[in-house]
Amino acid sequence: MRLRHIPGWLTCVAVLLISSPVRADGQTDPLRFVPGQAELVFKLEDPAKIAQTIFNLDVVRDVLNIDIAREFYESTNFRRFRQLLGYFEKELGYKRFELLDRLAGEGIVVAAKFTGTPGALVAVQGKDEELVKKFSQLALKIFEQELARQEIKGKVGKGSYRDIQTVEIDKFRLAVVGSTILFASEQRVLEKAIDCHLNGKDSIVGSASLGEARKLLSPDPYGWVWVNLKQINTIQAFKEGIKQVVNIPQFYPSVGPLAEMVQESPFVAVGLYHKDNQFLTAVRMPRGRKEMSAKAALFMPEEKDGSLPLLKPANTVASFSYFLDLGKMWNHKDKWLSADEAKALDKVEKDIGRFLGGNKISTLLNQMGTHQRFVQTQGKTTKQPNNAGTFALVLDMRDPAFGKSMETILRAVGLFASFQFNLKMIEHKHGPYTIVSYQLADKKKNKKKPNVAPVDLILNALSPCFVNAGDNFIASSDVALCKELLDLLEKEKRSKPATATTRFEIYSSGVAAQLNAQKDQYHTALILALAMDPKAAQKQVQELIALVERLGTLQVETHYRSHDFRFDIRLRLNK
Repeated sequence: MRLRHIPGWLTCVAVLLISSPVRADGQTDPLRFVPGQAELVFKLEDPAKIAQTIFNLDVVRDVLNIDIAREFYESTNFRRFRQLLGYFEKELGYKRFELLDRLAGEGIVVAAKFTGTPGALVAVQGKDEELVKKFSQLALKIFEQELARQEIKGKVGKGSYRDIQTVEIDKFRLAVVGSTILFASEQRVLEKAIDCHLNGKDSIVGSASLGEARKLLSPDPYGWVWVNLKQINTIQAFKEGIKQVVNIPQFYPSVGPLAEMVQESPFVAVGLYHKDNQFLTAVRMPRGRKEMSAKAALFMPEEKDGSLPLLKPANTVASFSYFLDLGKMWNHKDKWLSADEAKALDKVEKDIGRFLGGNKISTLLNQMGTHQRFVQTQGKTTKQPNNAGTFALVLDMRDPAFGKSMETILRAVGLFASFQFNLKMIEHKHGPYTIVSYQLADKKKNKKKPNVAPVDLILNALSPCFVNAGDNFIASSDVALCKELLDLLEKEKRSKPATATTRFEIYSSGVAAQLNAQKDQYHTALILALAMDPKAAQKQVQELIALVERLGTLQVETHYRSHDFRFDIRLRLNK
């Protein structure tokens, strides 16, 4: 009988159940049990240290003090889990973190194979063989008692393989070899793992691909992942999905080069790191711009010419900087579009030309620069609909004629909009630059109207503007933000591009301000969804907003280097 009726916490214990272990051989890396045919390997190097680090973080403690989280760890199932943990601590004589270190201190490995005959394996390597033996016997005893208490007829089966005792729970197999606990998806996988260990060969330890992946990652990760893309790419569904991304022109500029990278790379490696108040997830592939197709090269900068620095005005929610050569893409559109699609773009250019004051799209794109930056802010007194905040797009220029052409075009658009929406144009001097903005002719009168059109509401809150500023052209939803960006660009003085193709940051302080502007909506949602008392809902929302504000900064960077690909996600927690 299957064990689906057993409580979740007891199923977790079942993963570690086993009969008496055999003598240890002194080896400590659980990778020696993983067959060389594995296509995915995930390893935590020091589980106890990781657990201690996470639970000692101020932000985790803050989360645990929030009412919603408190309800979880005060639930019946969690109380049972704590009781079980306390029982193991008492019987084995160690507190939880030291107990985890002795039972799994040499690492936990999860491995899987997806092609051919699939299978999965978990290997937990401890430091104390005697304690592993005592733990496994105690866990097995508790598990069998629970089966009897629930009157479940299914039982724990026992067997052996090469003089190593094994345990059968439903279709899963378990064994202890020295101080290592093995958990396999089926008997065949367990036997293969034991063979790798006893024979001293055919394990993933000897994989050249895995060795190369570890070299590509920075040293001392607290965990890492390796995926054999060469094999994964033989899976028909995966292969077709990647092919679709590469062959659909609409998708290609944004994700096509990355999809090609996945097609060509023999593996992908992921490293997990922690230092002080920073957490880093580093993704690496051993293929870069030099190995990519001519089509992909259209979207990639040279290694010396990546994205510009992020713009960070006050109350920034998110800032985005990226490299994209739209002029090059247009000039070589026949390399990434079909003949019919390229012809359609030419027709669009011809049709739109009449509205661009004689300018061609192709001319504008070639005059425009290769660096674009976008920023969103949450002003202290923002009144935007849905509290979207303010935002701006900053473009650099190859040719100053781009700024003049865009100014002419936008002034014409503004003139037309003035007749349609009763707008007035206002010019603002800021240093040597003239900011051109538009706003409703009479905002006060508009506010008194009982039924105001959505467009009028938007225009009432925003002051859309643009400015031709030397090497940059700025289009913004707010004049104050535009002025602040001009000041930042003046200080920046054309900074040298970074190696990252794209950079993106989200700031918790800005996100918290945006959440605070919408707090009434969250109050209502909690009251309706959880039948929560209004005062309790208000307190809960304020606690969540305060928690978000303390989180820090999330940074994402993409690097297409000459011979490798790097994708980094970095979380900097506020101290």
